[in-house]
Amino acid sequence: MLFGRLVYGQAQAASRIGKVMAEVVDKLGLRPAVLRVGLDYQAGIAGKRLTAAQRQKIGLGRALLKRPDYLIVNEALALLDAAAQNRITKAVLKIRAGKGVLWVMRHAQPVDEFDKMIVMKDGRVADQGKPAEVLARITGVPAEQAAQ
Repeated sequence: MLFGRLVYGQAQAASRIGKVMAEVVDKLGLRPAVLRVGLDYQAGIAGKRLTAAQRQKIGLGRALLKRPDYLIVNEALALLDAAAQNRITKAVLKIRAGKGVLWVMRHAQPVDEFDKMIVMKDGRVADQGKPAEVLARITGVPAEQAAQ
């Protein structure tokens, strides 16, 4: 995460990113841990020595670090178990509250934090609405029962 590529044409991008990273690490009191553990690990060129799941997490972290107006996440957590996916999805939505998030998932998962859910089938919109209602139609389980 510390050594990603910078966008060309951004004035002083390296120093701005370095400053933000230093502020976050210091604010969270992580500087000793980052220096002791994080910088001592050989991740390989482009993170080749990291697991695919670790690379997915880093990719999502990089996207969040850029603080875009609209965040589009396309199966960024597909290699993680359902519980980890749900936990990370909820955390990202909490961080991004009030900002645009489009999250593409291969399988529907019950995340009530989304305002709207759109189900695609064969390249067409098959269903849409509030997540609990859509999941109830898909599974046949009433939304009230699914919430329990």
